[in-house]
Amino acid sequence: MKRLVSALLFVLVAIDAVLFLLPITLVYIIGAAVSIIFFFEALIFTMRAMPHVLGLNVFILLSGYALYSLWWLLIRHRKIKIDEISKFIWGGLVVGGLITVFIIFEGVWSRTGSLTSQKDMAYLIFAGGPLMLTLTLLAIMLPRKRL
Repeated sequence: MKRLVSALLFVLVAIDAVLFLLPITLVYIIGAAVSIIFFFEALIFTMRAMPHVLGLNVFILLSGYALYSLWWLLIRHRKIKIDEISKFIWGGLVVGGLITVFIIFEGVWSRTGSLTSQKDMAYLIFAGGPLMLTLTLLAIMLPRKRL
């Protein structure tokens, strides 16, 4: 029975990673490259950094920190206990959760007041997927803490 539960949890984590984490990581890589290009283009042509470009770069860096922490947790969740997660990784997971809340409430909820359209639901899934994966991994690791 324990092997069946372990196998089902492994499949759930693998599906979550493929459906949510991998596409978001690819979008992040493309977005980071475009953001870096815009930043240096603004510096070269205007000789000053635009505030909105700096804000975008800070958001990109924080998103990268959150993605790094989630990939780290995904790779090591079977080998470590929840107590062994460093504060640096916990910080990235918290930042990722805050980014998710920001994207959902600022990007979707404030625009429509509800989550009714298919575009809003796709936004919710795209933004909430990494948070769901984080919570799934932590839930898998939690029983090992008590042993």
